[in-house]
Amino acid sequence: MSASITTEDVHKQASKMGVTMKPAEVEDYQKLLSEANTVFERLMSMPDYHLPVDTERFPRQNIKLPTADENKLGVAWAHTFSVGGAEKNPSGLLAGKTFCLKDNICVAGVPQVNGSDMIEPWVPKADATVVTRILEAGGEIIGTATCENMSYSLMSHTSSTGIIHNPYGEGYSAGGSSSGVGALVGSPENYVDMGVGADQGGSIRIPSAMSGCVGLKATHGLIPYTGIVTSEAIMDHVGPICKNVMDVAVLLEVIAGRDGVDDRAVGAQRHGEIPYSSNLQTWFESSSQPTAGLSKVLSGMKIALIKESYETPLMFPSMREKFLSSAYRLRELGAEVTEISVPAHDTARDVWMGIRRLGGSLSLTGKASGRRQYCLTPFLEKMLPMTQEKWEKTHANLKSTIINGSFALEKYPTLYAKCLNMQIQLSREFESLLSQYTLLLTPSLCRTAPKLLPRSLPVYEKSQSEGGISINTSQFDLTGHPALTLPIGLMPDMGGDDETVKLPVGMQMIGPLHGEERILKVAYAYEKNWDWKSEIGQ
Repeated sequence: MSASITTEDVHKQASKMGVTMKPAEVEDYQKLLSEANTVFERLMSMPDYHLPVDTERFPRQNIKLPTADENKLGVAWAHTFSVGGAEKNPSGLLAGKTFCLKDNICVAGVPQVNGSDMIEPWVPKADATVVTRILEAGGEIIGTATCENMSYSLMSHTSSTGIIHNPYGEGYSAGGSSSGVGALVGSPENYVDMGVGADQGGSIRIPSAMSGCVGLKATHGLIPYTGIVTSEAIMDHVGPICKNVMDVAVLLEVIAGRDGVDDRAVGAQRHGEIPYSSNLQTWFESSSQPTAGLSKVLSGMKIALIKESYETPLMFPSMREKFLSSAYRLRELGAEVTEISVPAHDTARDVWMGIRRLGGSLSLTGKASGRRQYCLTPFLEKMLPMTQEKWEKTHANLKSTIINGSFALEKYPTLYAKCLNMQIQLSREFESLLSQYTLLLTPSLCRTAPKLLPRSLPVYEKSQSEGGISINTSQFDLTGHPALTLPIGLMPDMGGDDETVKLPVGMQMIGPLHGEERILKVAYAYEKNWDWKSEIGQ
């Protein structure tokens, strides 16, 4: 029995729950706690387990912090290096393609910053599943891309290393939190072919929309989250950020499918089971039969536009007009397009916020539980416990999440459970709609990318600067439905700072659970018929 456990330890734990122990029972509970602590200490002394990494086949080469002269678009690169390449699999789907990864996706041996100086950069001991699959398919990963501070921002000015500029307008946001990936992939300078981001509230789709990329948040669990820093497991998604729809299909084909580790992916198909890219190409070629005008490739499809997504006061009028004109173009391809009211669209934002704050607080303080997954213990050892020194370096968005979540967990102890129940209800409501319609459509964002704000803003102003950015994206992190943002044109700065600057805007397509192929078909058909870069608004 451990001599370090006393009756005071028992009283201390009871007092945390606001209860007292019966004096006659305290000694018995002290003995039980001592016995349990013996096991806890034994477990702590055991070696940890980490997923194996084939560094002989895929050595990590030339790992470095880019200098200011070497970096792009501000500080879009976190670390540069080289892993993999076409010579590893010349016939692989990704042979000859270069990749960047959001800097919360683990590459063994490569320091990870995760956008924060709250802790020193930590070094993963295992590769994320998506990393392994990219390498085995012949892809070359050439760097990690800067992300926002612990992935808790939708803009591109919160990373501890600096700001990231929009590739279409210096001084404008590139979106977040996968900010560096969106900027590097979207840049006309072609810094990298493809990227992988992560999304809990829009963090793939928002930077993709702002930076002119096609970004897919796949069905929850379709792509394993193994080896990626979690925010809230119910919301965790990882997915492609690419230059075009076919690249998204190719990358999805490589990285989708359960891995036997991540319990989010239990319901997914086997890895490699669905040939998304060849299926898409075959469908398009067989369906494209031009008559007098455009091919009616989308004949028989029913597209619904969610009114709540663009009738909100937060929506800029020019964005509403651009979205509606683009969405109704699908009629020219044979689709039926209608506008519908979906009250759940608004409700889902509130439920998302509840789970994000409560679950995020638990995750950030090391109290998340109930998952079967590979845990990033080297990262957690750096993060925990919280100290005053760490707290002083913690970004305002994280502090707010911890404070808000801790408050709600104490004041409303059943709220998290209620939100989880409501998540089921809302997911089923959207799934029911998607049994009636092929896809649901919304504007990806309510406006063009805003100007980057001073990093010295007061806490509340920092928070308010992101208001409305995820107005149409967070719902589908909650419900788990696949959602893709597709570029539909360039528009003048809607903030009025400089109307000579033309910035990308996007349209979001939402499909049924595991309905990625539906989305890819509609997005590909649109992309093949209209070149978004030539669609320049006034």
